[in-house]
Amino acid sequence: MTGMAYFFRNVKDIDELNNKTINAKTNNDKLQKYRIIKKILLTEDDFIKFQKSFLETKSFIKEITYQLTMNNNAEYLCMLVVSENSDYGFLINSSGYSYARTLAIIKIGEDYGI
Repeated sequence: MTGMAYFFRNVKDIDELNNKTINAKTNNDKLQKYRIIKKILLTEDDFIKFQKSFLETKSFIKEITYQLTMNNNAEYLCMLVVSENSDYGFLINSSGYSYARTLAIIKIGEDYGI
């Protein structure tokens, strides 16, 4: 799955990410291309905890962090982190780190198989 989203680096939590995303849309900032290479389905509790601190090390990111880079087409290769009942998810491009170093928030649709 590919698309376009607003990505930000070293975002503390969901509130900061939402604010940055709103500002980017308001300022008509440039969207970045992405390609989802893996989907992670978290429990509702883990999904909520994850949103409170994107800067914490996560084992599910650490496991594939070296695959989460940028390809030759200038696309972020990302993992999509979701919960079963959420209508949004997080695109993560960790670039060798074990936390959500670069991320975006997107609305979830049927294309994601959820």
